[in-house]
Amino acid sequence: MQVLAQQLRSEVTLRKASHLCNDRSLPRVGPEHLEEELDQEKHEMHYLQLGMEKWLPHVSELSFETAAVPLSMADGRLLRQCYAHLHGRTYYDDSSLPTSSSLPPELVSALSDLGQRLYPTMKALGADGLGVFGKLSGRSAKDAPLHTARLDAALLAQLSEHRAEDDNTRLLCLFEASLALMRLTEPAALLWMLINSQRVDEDLDVALRHPEEWDQAIIIRRWWDGVATDLEFRMFVVDGEPTGLTQYNQLVYSPRVASRGAAIAAALCEYYKTQVYPKLVSTQFYAAVGGRFTCDLALHPSALDKLTSSQGNAPLSNEDIKLVELNCFYEATGMGLFDYHADSKQLTNGPFEWKVRKEPVPHVAVKLENEWRDLLREAGSSPTGFPTRQLTDDAWQQLSAALHPIEENGT
Repeated sequence: MQVLAQQLRSEVTLRKASHLCNDRSLPRVGPEHLEEELDQEKHEMHYLQLGMEKWLPHVSELSFETAAVPLSMADGRLLRQCYAHLHGRTYYDDSSLPTSSSLPPELVSALSDLGQRLYPTMKALGADGLGVFGKLSGRSAKDAPLHTARLDAALLAQLSEHRAEDDNTRLLCLFEASLALMRLTEPAALLWMLINSQRVDEDLDVALRHPEEWDQAIIIRRWWDGVATDLEFRMFVVDGEPTGLTQYNQLVYSPRVASRGAAIAAALCEYYKTQVYPKLVSTQFYAAVGGRFTCDLALHPSALDKLTSSQGNAPLSNEDIKLVELNCFYEATGMGLFDYHADSKQLTNGPFEWKVRKEPVPHVAVKLENEWRDLLREAGSSPTGFPTRQLTDDAWQQLSAALHPIEENGT
């Protein structure tokens, strides 16, 4: 591993500029470019300086049981090299390079070393048989499932179970199938997710360009049986007070959410005010963000029985709800059903407003990125069922084979 790390440090190549719309290798001299660079720098500093380790210790009892496996910068370069080998590019790089479904032996060996470090933590947190959820310090690898044929099988199973015919139900099936693949039981699966995610590659690009701020880790969280596509919500907080609440996945219409929108909003606000806010208000995180942040909350399906369509719902307990994460609230923040610019005044000054879908979105599939849209449209429509896309199941099998002896021995 040490030899490979030295190679990764030395193998630096210049990036082509002709294919890029936001390439940092070209001079940027205009005032508009300076403003863009300052905004980008601000965003990157938010990401690097206000991560999970800054807020989780204060609210850990409200969230999922979590552990972190630290990454070195060499580990970060390794993950990026694997992504580049499989997908023919890394963030901001030329996209016309060859792709591959598998990894060369030296990269498999290096990843196996990392997998050995992950195994004890995954085993401990997944001891209840439910598995774990894994991510980088910043964002999750929720885009990675697109690159495995296992998603095809999971989607077909969902479509069959729900007898999905309308676009909204089919979309929910796609999200649920993808979510199921994020429930991990082996290091090989977690490593595969990380090296097939553009989101992870983008975040590593940022972190590696700021070595003075390096504090990256693989975050492993005990899986919660309440996880559901339609039951995660984002709350916007200004000066410590909730000003808005939206369903996190803005594309789907959920009848069980639509019929309980007011009750859900009231219950989540009460939970935030009584459980979350008191634990945060005196912390360095709260001071650093000036009381302005987003709070993502997941609701257990069984908690819906406690909620009615009125404001008079029962209080939610820690078994009913989990604090998923806290994030900065600024222009780059995911807004759900709100719009950062159009709703800026309301979200800054109040009064509190909640938003959920009241009906399905017409032709909702067109709002998906191309490969996801094609996958959904073509599901089950031919003998093979799905269009051609970049699949890297061979790499998954390589990692499983390399790490299988470790799992067998339990060490």
